[in-house]
Amino acid sequence: MKKWLLFFGAILAVGIFARMDHTGTDVSKLEPVKLVYMDSQNGMITLAADTQAQGSGNTVAGAVEDLKDSAKGKIILETAEHLLVTPGAWEAVSRLMPYLRPDCSVTLAKGTPELEAAAGFLDIHKPDFTLNDLRAGDLRVPMLYTQEGRMRLGNG
Repeated sequence: MKKWLLFFGAILAVGIFARMDHTGTDVSKLEPVKLVYMDSQNGMITLAADTQAQGSGNTVAGAVEDLKDSAKGKIILETAEHLLVTPGAWEAVSRLMPYLRPDCSVTLAKGTPELEAAAGFLDIHKPDFTLNDLRAGDLRVPMLYTQEGRMRLGNG
């Protein structure tokens, strides 16, 4: 009797498992982000990633959604190691924080850098200011100066 119960239980488990939705995300469609660039002009928030994705909106949430929609695949903001912020977008940084990991470095941007090059530059020069520092009230944010394709990291 026990063997029959185990047999029917196993068949039932296989049947339930077979009816479950097995859709997932194709790994080749994932777009991990290394750098996020944030700007604000005329009340519009603009976000760009080193993956070529760009988005804009009246709010940070709207800009994030537009950024995700413009990506070729599924963009992963939580992998961002660097956040570049223009002085005009500084007030909106706190609304972007929930989308990024706490140890993401934060740098003010003076000039408009090429994002892939800026990600490589910041990987090498490692700004020591993070979103955690910002949450703690520290405002000694480093500045990335870009002029004629050249970059320099200094005090903001």
